[in-house]
Amino acid sequence: MSAVRIFETFADRVRDRLARPGAQLCAVLLIAAWYLLQYTGADPDLFARVAMGRLITVLGHVPLQDPFAYTVKKPIWIDHEWLSGLIFYQLSTHGELALFWSKLAGVAISIFFLQRAVRSYAGDSPALLVWLLICVLESCFVWSNTVRSQLFTYLFIPVTLLALARVLRTQPSTVIWFLPPLMLVWCNAHGGFVSGLALLAIALVDRSSWQNGRARTVLAVLALCVAATAINPYGFGSYWSYILEAISMPRPSISEWAPIMPGSVRSIIPILILGVVAAGMLVSPRQVRSVDLCFVAASALMAFRSERLSALFAMCACVFGAPYFLVVVQALESRFSSLSLKLKRAAAVLLAAGLCGAVLTLSRVVWQSDRFTLDYSSFPVGAMEWLRDAGRGGKLLVDFNNGSFALWRGFPKYQIAVDGRYEELYPNSTLDIVSKALDPTSSERSAAMQSVWPDYILLVNEPGLEARWREILPSFSVCYHDEDFTVLSQFNEKPFFSERTNTPHKSLWEPSF
Repeated sequence: MSAVRIFETFADRVRDRLARPGAQLCAVLLIAAWYLLQYTGADPDLFARVAMGRLITVLGHVPLQDPFAYTVKKPIWIDHEWLSGLIFYQLSTHGELALFWSKLAGVAISIFFLQRAVRSYAGDSPALLVWLLICVLESCFVWSNTVRSQLFTYLFIPVTLLALARVLRTQPSTVIWFLPPLMLVWCNAHGGFVSGLALLAIALVDRSSWQNGRARTVLAVLALCVAATAINPYGFGSYWSYILEAISMPRPSISEWAPIMPGSVRSIIPILILGVVAAGMLVSPRQVRSVDLCFVAASALMAFRSERLSALFAMCACVFGAPYFLVVVQALESRFSSLSLKLKRAAAVLLAAGLCGAVLTLSRVVWQSDRFTLDYSSFPVGAMEWLRDAGRGGKLLVDFNNGSFALWRGFPKYQIAVDGRYEELYPNSTLDIVSKALDPTSSERSAAMQSVWPDYILLVNEPGLEARWREILPSFSVCYHDEDFTVLSQFNEKPFFSERTNTPHKSLWEPSF
């Protein structure tokens, strides 16, 4: 048998295997896991979430006042992610590996329901493997860090899409009645629950659903989901007042909330997805459903206005754009029939090679799980350990990005100035004052520093930092310094210099309160 024939036989067998829905699911799961294993960084906000979970465990209830910060705060602390914090804290008691594997488990369940939704809406065409893989890889953006509260949103969105896909295709719609109890969890775990309500509302534009009575089911479920949000620690009115404020809050300094700029590298896959769906609609305009257009257009608008929502667009397009992807595939196959089989064989072999690499990587991680650690290189690990062990305690002035880590490692010995809980805890005035106090070039730095006067200042190293701050604050001196961070103290303590901390990473998750 010739080498060409051997290759063709092998490629055809791989294609046959990958035509099965179960094999397609496994393939996408492996590729997604392989991709996510390249990102083992701990998310900056995770530490504040874990601290909240620990606080709830200690108190036995959800607190309404924050004990972690010393600066001016909102009258009531409405933490819309308190439940995810409680779950993350319980996971952290089993080590950082439990946090990482919980993320992968959440991703796997999300992809499972997303594939089910695609199959319910567009059938079981083997070509949908490519579409699912593209959309999942675009969604991986929101799963990269370990681990975020939005894990719950992107776990529940595919369930919502599955329920709506079945309703819109007049299939058995039992799943949709699970959404109200799901919303009870969702609204206490992450603010993205509003996207679930929006998806239900968009489904109501489908004319045929009103004709066959399915729209009344969607409307009833939407009403029950809204009612479910009343079950929270803060009350329906206060909670929704906060949620509406958070939704409309400007976030110009946070990169993930910035728009996706057309022409940038980040825009390539979203534009590709949008282009394929648009092409399918143009090729077969009679097949276009208004509800499909609404789902894709609305989610695309949100994605290009905020990079953070690109996964929502990818998932909506994956389901409601799938029929139009198949239209494009059929058009290409008829136009390039002589190349179609060759391309399919080549794609099958390339995917098989990728799957082998994914399996080897996952096997290595599982085999060496006792040596697994999250990446903490961007956090002030050594600085906070010195402050815990040798510092006198008190008020710690720290920037937005490192506040969450400082909160978790420093409390109750230290209270911080600010952290990533800007939505639920700090008024804009506090964020502005802290920012000016930490900016040596600000003309209002002196007044701002007086407003948030600390006992210690934690700074990210930069050229000339020590001399600049010695001139600005002569009463403060360096008490700790490593290659990434410096701590200033007003107590004239003996300075400690370190290259790297030797603190075992496992101890980072041991609570100090």
